[in-house]
Amino acid sequence: MTKNEFLTILRGQLTGKLSQADVESNINYYSNYINEEMMGGKTEEAVIDELGNPRMIAKNLVAAAERIAGNGGIPNNTTYTYDEQGQDSEESGPTYGQTSSGGGSAVGRVIGSIVTIIIAVLVIFFLFRMGFFMIRLLIPIIAILVIGGIFLAFFRRR
Repeated sequence: MTKNEFLTILRGQLTGKLSQADVESNINYYSNYINEEMMGGKTEEAVIDELGNPRMIAKNLVAAAERIAGNGGIPNNTTYTYDEQGQDSEESGPTYGQTSSGGGSAVGRVIGSIVTIIIAVLVIFFLFRMGFFMIRLLIPIIAILVIGGIFLAFFRRR
């Protein structure tokens, strides 16, 4: 298959399923990629073979665009494969932006961590006003609570 045949098939598969700007962006990307690989010493045929079936590439691009649009702009890492008999299958990977603990936005986690630190600092200042003796007794407990809160906030997002 030649570069022009590859791009023609790809364009045909993308047209009507993606915006014209997205179609042109993808065609330009693959055209430039093929050109760069050929300038690097590969043959046109070798580059096209490495890229694979343009129909499967188009299917992946369309599916990715649909997932991004339906998932608030966050891709979920599903890919399509193409076997030697011409059958395609869907494989799902991890979903970005979701966690096993229920998720939450990064901004929310950062704000939660900042609030935890501010409360800890206020508690320490309050203890200073109560007297040095009370601070010596409670500092290890406060330190454990602050460090625990930071660790929870950090690992909760994973």
